[in-house]
Order: sequence, then C-alpha cells, then structure tokens
Amino acid sequence: MARKHTPKTRPPTEPELSAPRASFVTPEGVTVSEIPLGMPDRGRKPGGRTLLDVIDEKRPRDAHGNPIGATTKEEVEEIDVFGHAGNTFFFAVPLTILLFWLDVLVHLQYKQEAEWRLVVLRCVKAFPGESLFLVVLDIGGV
Repeated sequence: MARKHTPKTRPPTEPELSAPRASFVTPEGVTVSEIPLGMPDRGRKPGGRTLLDVIDEKRPRDAHGNPIGATTKEEVEEIDVFGHAGNTFFFAVPLTILLFWLDVLVHLQYKQEAEWRLVVLRCVKAFPGESLFLVVLDIGGV
C-alpha cells in the first residue's frame, strides 16, 4: 500500500508591508513605493518638539513675556448670574425631565400603556425633593 504524500504547509507569518500594485503619487511627486514602511519603535520616547511646544512658541506674548489671554488667579472673578435658587432650578429641571422619560421607558419596556396623568404626577411630586437634595448638596452654588 502506497502512502499518500501530503504537502507541508508553511507556518503563518506576519503579512508583509509592501506597496500596493497601483502607484499613487502625492502632489509633491512622491510615490507610495518610495515611502518606507515599518513599525514604530515603542521602546523610547519620541524626541524633538511636541505640538504643545510649538503652540506655546507661536502664542502671542505681552511685554513681560506672559501669553496674551492667560489669566492669573487674581484676575478671575466669579459672576453669579442666576443666584443659588436659579442654579438649583436649572439643575432640577433636567433631572425631572430625565425622571419623566425613564418612567415612560419603563412602561414601554413592559408593553403597558402609560398613564400620563400618573407619570406627570410622579414628576411633580419629585421636583421639590430633587431641589431640596440639590440645595443640601450645594450643587446649585457651583
């Protein structure tokens, strides 16, 4: 009985980095085949200037060498437009809207008809509690 010869298969290797068959030419006249391909060396930090360094160099400066537009801690002043009660109100309204839609989603999840009067009543009941919670945590004064 003759033995059947099976060809040996090569072990899988990494794909080769080669240029595509169609040659693409950049506006500068460089073809893709001229660009060296390779993996970056991740063992060392990149040298040279970073983008943040370049931006810092290009930033306009005043006579003292400080960047224009930069503020110091003395120049910053808090402007309270709405006051504590207004800020609490503007935090509590989105939370109430979120509560409303979560209540509607629960009804949709269980394929029940939403009783709109009860949903709105629950939101109206929750609004003062949310406001009081925000006042106690002093979130409105942020």
